[in-house]
Amino acid sequence: MSKQYQGTAKGFHGNITATVTIEDDKITAVTAEVEPGTVGALGVARLADAISATGNPDVDAITGATVSSYGFEAAVHKATAVAKGDLTADQALDAATEDPYKLADVTTGASENVNVVERNPSPVTKPVPYNSDVHFDETYDVVVVGAGGAGLSAATEAAQAGLSVFISEKAGIPGGTTNFSGGVMQALARPIKRT
Repeated sequence: MSKQYQGTAKGFHGNITATVTIEDDKITAVTAEVEPGTVGALGVARLADAISATGNPDVDAITGATVSSYGFEAAVHKATAVAKGDLTADQALDAATEDPYKLADVTTGASENVNVVERNPSPVTKPVPYNSDVHFDETYDVVVVGAGGAGLSAATEAAQAGLSVFISEKAGIPGGTTNFSGGVMQALARPIKRT
């Protein structure tokens, strides 16, 4: 018999609620409640599909780099924690409750846990080292992952330097958080001097 559980966590533009269907201790379906058209909404929808297909909330090592992706993963973890008895339903729906199954951060985890070696649980395909038998349909001098302010700036600089550039963006539209900046510049620059 299947049962549904919910978890809520903070995304880039507010809370994200995951509804997780569990049958025989396995995830069989996941849906997301997220504001449509916001940063990360398409990525969250893709993650929901991937988790539903694999039954594993830790399916993503690439798009997990965004606030909304991390938030959705935390919401799914919290929902599954209710099923396992590790959280109450009220705790899981409180966005301020920490993700009980949060994996160590790939950047800082090694320095925070110097005596612990973390295993990467992601089922993402391992990289294939180049050899002369590998043939590609297309080749580029530069591959930019993410069409936000930094990615588009890098792509522009590379193209102006005469390099061929491929840009990959998960959201379906370019701009990243700059689409929703509300006047805030989400990039570094030299301070502007006023006279």
